[in-house]
Amino acid sequence: MELGGKHVLVLGLGISGMAAAELALHQEAHVTVIDTGGSSVLQDRAENLRQNGATVVLHFDESQLNPSVDLAVISPGISSDSPLGEFASSLQCPVLSELAFGAQYCQCPSLAVTGTNGKTTTVELTVHCLTEAGLR
Repeated sequence: MELGGKHVLVLGLGISGMAAAELALHQEAHVTVIDTGGSSVLQDRAENLRQNGATVVLHFDESQLNPSVDLAVISPGISSDSPLGEFASSLQCPVLSELAFGAQYCQCPSLAVTGTNGKTTTVELTVHCLTEAGLR
């Protein structure tokens, strides 16, 4: 996906939200990041992104921002009934998960295991099968 000059909105400034924002900046997008929190960790991340050209809004309230964006990237930790989740569903652009967004730029094959229960066992079995097949 070509992002040069497009406006990307990242919802959530956790570890993966930070990575999504950095990737979008690296792809020469105009990046806005919003989060409802304001901890010192988030403030440090926000400052780092601002120094790299992003706009960051902490303690987000929907009345603060009504962006016209080309793409929104949302953290999996944001529930659909939260203020950020509801805001994302009101946007008139594609909304991707951070994983789907990042996967578009991954140059190697990848395999993802998600869900609530059994991930460790599933990953261990998958690693064993791939190893036995001579794959890494």
